[in-house]
Amino acid sequence: MALVIKINPANSLSLEVGIARLNRVHRNLPNLVKEGTRQWGTTLERDMKNSAARADIKAFTNTLFTSGIQWRQRPNGNIGLLFIRLYGVLLDSMKPHFVNLTRSRTRLLAWALQAKSANIRRKASEVSSKRLDKIGIYVKPHPFINNGWNIGRPKLRPILNKQVQLGLA
Repeated sequence: MALVIKINPANSLSLEVGIARLNRVHRNLPNLVKEGTRQWGTTLERDMKNSAARADIKAFTNTLFTSGIQWRQRPNGNIGLLFIRLYGVLLDSMKPHFVNLTRSRTRLLAWALQAKSANIRRKASEVSSKRLDKIGIYVKPHPFINNGWNIGRPKLRPILNKQVQLGLA
């Protein structure tokens, strides 16, 4: 990005105005970059949550869609971090496997009773009504982190360019 300042050599006032403008840009640019990073972080957080919803992750405990994915940045920092709860990372990257569903695994049983598959719901109701002791269900990953990153990453440059343009105006 270039800033062109026209200075008339015959007029010393235009030189002072040009220097003052350069000083203002130099002074405001770090704050504009911080603000641009914060804006991009909130955009990335929103894109990750939307990607998790598109990956068919249900808001069963309602923490992944609220505080489970967060952008954190210090008020005076240029660097921000995207925090994703461990179970979100595990949902994204686990290997497909079988899980035993018993009455003692109450959260898993509650999830299975609300599952999309009618077969899993039927088997879960049989376990909860004590007709079956346990069943095995096959669980698969729900990849969403790379998809959210691939959607949010290209938005960084336009957001930073917009902030720098505000500073140069």
